[in-house]
Amino acid sequence: MKILIVEDDDRKRDQVREVALDALPGASIEVARSFSSGRRAILLDGPDLVLLDMTMPTFDTTESDRGGRQRGFGGRDILEEIVRLGASTKVIIVTQYDVFGEGDDKKTLNELQSELEKAFPRLYVGTVYYHAVYTNWQRELNVLMKTAAREQ
Repeated sequence: MKILIVEDDDRKRDQVREVALDALPGASIEVARSFSSGRRAILLDGPDLVLLDMTMPTFDTTESDRGGRQRGFGGRDILEEIVRLGASTKVIIVTQYDVFGEGDDKKTLNELQSELEKAFPRLYVGTVYYHAVYTNWQRELNVLMKTAAREQ
């Protein structure tokens, strides 16, 4: 199974990678650090599963570049790209936020989950609320990944 992790936070990305290797031993794992590199990897590599952050920079960050504007719904935008490409890639959102957007676009994690379930029923597997200190997110991600693998 080919897995793509789209995550700009190094610590979170490393922890998600460890869970992925534990859940699906032998899987090949690629990494993208922004909306644009995630989109490119999906187009070029055709992963079976994407472990996707919801909020991410538009471009990869460097010491001198902050990666363009922060995309509060970057994960949802990538799901829309997967649909546009006609791919059957499964997606699990792994986020450390429980509120997204601002003003009229503001959504809670529960509202966002409901929206994703309705908009992407064949692609969206579920959402994991990540917390660096606690471990229950790891069990939840493990279960969702095994579910996604069975559906492939």
